Amino acid sequence: MRRKNSGLSLVIGVMLILILFFAIAASQLLSLENYAMSARTALAIEEEKLQERTYITSLTKDAQNNIAQITVKNTGSIAVLLRSLYVDHRYLFDPSDTAINPNGGSINPNSTLTITFERLSTPESYNEESVISIATQRGSLSMAAERSLANPDPLIINIEANFGPLKLIFDSFYYASYDTRTGAISSWKPGWSLDTTLENEVVWNITVKNIYSQAVQLTKTSCFVLMSIDGSNNVVSWYMNSTSPVFLNPQDEKQIVFQWNSPDRRGLNDVNSIFSDPCRSKIFMAFFGKYQPSGLSYAQTIPFESVEIFKS
Repeated sequence: MRRKNSGLSLVIGVMLILILFFAIAASQLLSLENYAMSARTALAIEEEKLQERTYITSLTKDAQNNIAQITVKNTGSIAVLLRSLYVDHRYLFDPSDTAINPNGGSINPNSTLTITFERLSTPESYNEESVISIATQRGSLSMAAERSLANPDPLIINIEANFGPLKLIFDSFYYASYDTRTGAISSWKPGWSLDTTLENEVVWNITVKNIYSQAVQLTKTSCFVLMSIDGSNNVVSWYMNSTSPVFLNPQDEKQIVFQWNSPDRRGLNDVNSIFSDPCRSKIFMAFFGKYQPSGLSYAQTIPFESVEIFKS
């Protein structure tokens, strides 16, 4: 009887271990799918953002020398929603708030929108030295000097930019082969094309510059995401090769190596392989951390690089 009971206990124990194993495996698969879904969503937003083109075209004053209205033209290929208006980096109001701007903040492609200032509780005085900025819901920014808007000159070009303290140094983009047996990294090669016949596990190297007035501290959750644009669902993320936060003072340039397949790497094999099939791929880098010394949270996405994966 004792032997039978022992055998039954062993079977139950094995079954519990199997159940635990499959539960952990399912949890890991779900986490990977969530990572991929987040990456696809972020890239879709960046693709839409790159299609935005808005310009402030004119400014009208009232009899008291206050700003009465401005006009904004959308020359991009996608509708935009204006959500913030600034004067000299001072937030003034949300153009989509119809209580202030009856026309709302939405502009279709090749259309013009008038934004009124007349319903502001405090009139905004015209100052020819000031700069007006508008930001879309996706984060694109357009700026123009009040002087150039009130006195239009065909030679004046509005400034377009995107918010964010880190600037990508476009020409400093590399990859290298990685040996999972020794952890050795080969010499760096230009990152815009890669032969999948010759390469398997790879790591990436980019350079960024802090163009902001505060220091930025990057955490290990910052990642480099590669996504195929040729019809497949291939999405892979590499995380920073750093055991401690990466610190960039104002105007600092720093190389960042993205090597591991998770923020908490465990061994030499924790490196992603490149896609096995030829494809064109887009890249974006998601940075997370804190501003220093304030400690406020920081997050930024940078696109602008692409990779062609081919077979020789």
